[in-house]
Amino acid sequence: MKKIFVLAFFSASCLWATAQTSCTANTSLPDSVIIFPQPFTPANPGSGISDTACVNAAYEFTITFNTPATYESPFGPIPIVSIDLATEGAVTNLPATMDYVCNPPNCVFKKDSVGCLKIFGTAVAGEEGVYDLGVNVLIRTTLLDLPFAFPNDQFPGNYFLHVKPAGSANCFVSGTDESLREEIQLSVAPNPFSYLTQIQVTAKNTGNFEFHVTNMMGQLVHREAVRLYE
Repeated sequence: MKKIFVLAFFSASCLWATAQTSCTANTSLPDSVIIFPQPFTPANPGSGISDTACVNAAYEFTITFNTPATYESPFGPIPIVSIDLATEGAVTNLPATMDYVCNPPNCVFKKDSVGCLKIFGTAVAGEEGVYDLGVNVLIRTTLLDLPFAFPNDQFPGNYFLHVKPAGSANCFVSGTDESLREEIQLSVAPNPFSYLTQIQVTAKNTGNFEFHVTNMMGQLVHREAVRLYE
């Protein structure tokens, strides 16, 4: 299905339009792994946020939730309904230019299912540093709701997000455009633009998306949530 948007900006700056979609969960995890990767600890190779963000480079990192059927409490197993995240504000201490999306889009990971959360964005100058992220969830059971924050005593460590200057070594550059090429076609004319542009999207699948418009410095100037239908 094709969907067309017309955006107007009273600005002399050049702008680019991009689209951000949901994430792809890691479905190969064993049942014993609830969250992947786990928070970073020196004793656990491969843990934590392994990819480095750099200024003016699109970035993304995915965390997978493998929701079990029961929660092991001190009084025995309790049936789980879901693991829920708020669609805004569940990831704490993010750089201002970064956000997150979930799959499923409502960030509700039902029992015996695999879902994911993707952190994404384009850092700008002044955001260089190390960000110690947290992920707040609500474990809904048949008896009560249990708020949890990752990392915690059961999953100790840190989710360190490193943001380095533009052009630094080991920068992770988002491959979103490549991964979506077979499913989504997006045209922007003119692009770049200074006042008015038309965005046309052809999608093979239904899904929730966010359009992001940034200026030449990578700063976000417009964001719009849309839903596309096949």
